[in-house]
Amino acid sequence: MSIELVEAAQQTGLYDERFFYGSGQSEHWTPIEVLTVTRRDQINDVEALYLETADRETIKFRFQSENEVIQTADVIMKRNNQISIFSAEDMADLLFEVTLVG
Repeated sequence: MSIELVEAAQQTGLYDERFFYGSGQSEHWTPIEVLTVTRRDQINDVEALYLETADRETIKFRFQSENEVIQTADVIMKRNNQISIFSAEDMADLLFEVTLVG
């Protein structure tokens, strides 16, 4: 997915009705851009930007993975307490449970 396409859709008002619960939950898969990722052992602390919101809302979350699966500037998908990351190496979506952090 191209960030430029999402930003163009945002400017046209396509996402004006999108709603994210105060806890960062969404009922649909939505693209987020990874702003920062810090990895300690198997724990990934991430700050990301919702690309479909008019106010450029950010979210912070944590998830566990055996390998390094994301990096800054990656666009991944999030829904409720899950993220989906496409692995070009495996040619498959990788799903992870996330925990929101302050």
